[in-house]
Amino acid sequence: MHIIADYIGEAIIKVFNKDYLDNLFSFGITIEDIILQVLFLCCRYAYLKNLETHPLLFYIELDGLEAEPARKESERILKYAKEKFDLANEYLSDDYGAAFRGPDLSLTKKANRFPEYNISKFHYWEIRNIHDMELVKSILEKRITSSKKVSNDQFVSIANEYDNQIEVMKTRLDKDPESAVFSSIQFFTLETKYYFNYLYELSARMEALGQNDFPDMKNRLNITAGCGFFQSLLPVQYPKAVSKGDCIINYPLILQRRRIVNIIPTNEAIGKEALDLVLTTFIDAKVLVNALSSHYFIEKMPLRLYFEKKTELEDWYSVINTYNVFSAYIPNKEWTSHRIKAVRKMYDTVSIDYKKIKNPENRP
Repeated sequence: MHIIADYIGEAIIKVFNKDYLDNLFSFGITIEDIILQVLFLCCRYAYLKNLETHPLLFYIELDGLEAEPARKESERILKYAKEKFDLANEYLSDDYGAAFRGPDLSLTKKANRFPEYNISKFHYWEIRNIHDMELVKSILEKRITSSKKVSNDQFVSIANEYDNQIEVMKTRLDKDPESAVFSSIQFFTLETKYYFNYLYELSARMEALGQNDFPDMKNRLNITAGCGFFQSLLPVQYPKAVSKGDCIINYPLILQRRRIVNIIPTNEAIGKEALDLVLTTFIDAKVLVNALSSHYFIEKMPLRLYFEKKTELEDWYSVINTYNVFSAYIPNKEWTSHRIKAVRKMYDTVSIDYKKIKNPENRP
């Protein structure tokens, strides 16, 4: 992995000129951040691509659930998740002409049988957490934003339940390499999609500042926490090295954004010009990560494909250990009414309103 890390670093320095890199690494982001994010995403890709797939019934029996009710429930969840994904893509395509890549789920149909999904154990966990994690479901359904739908007491309860499950994931880090990789990718996925710990940190900062709001909230949160299409200078400045497709961001910089928690809620700390620079560097850093993953080759293969074909569990484990995704987790959260209100407002600002996408007549 050290050799590949050096290769990625050399590629960055060789392709991108010094003035651009000086700007990119002027505040909050380092070349090591870019390299490590690329390595982690390539390991994630390779690990998930190499997982065995099985019909839903395989996992249902493994969980000791009653077959027919669990099958129907799982297929309802799959349909629910696919609808949310399709609506998010519709939203993205309407605005930017872009789309996310969906999960690799293959549907097979046997004689006199219901259609069956062949999925990996990770995708099975991912669809089940919509059912098993009340916090996740309340975020997806945008109930978390309303105290009438989720009271403050319920908010704290489901937040603690969520954290308890994260704590269980953390215990697996010391179990064996496979468990460590799996649990790290689990938490990375949750914090990528729902950024609950990041919003908690922001809410604590807002409380310290006595703020209920902060300027340009939607834009700042989308840039540091969101997924979607982001305008970047890179495809314009380096069209041979970066494409428009690299501006579709699935995976934000969940570790690096913690460094700027104190400046996101206000302009006063560093000034608007400096804050704009921070946000711009975050966009370009995310796009650069995508470009390196898709445009740079080892042994005539894109990095992602090389990792899928040429690396193995011990390689992924070494990267996981260095990346330390759980450093983005905040244990023992202290919830106050001010913090809960702030988190509600931030989710209300950036969460996709699926009902309005599904029913265009309801759009503002």
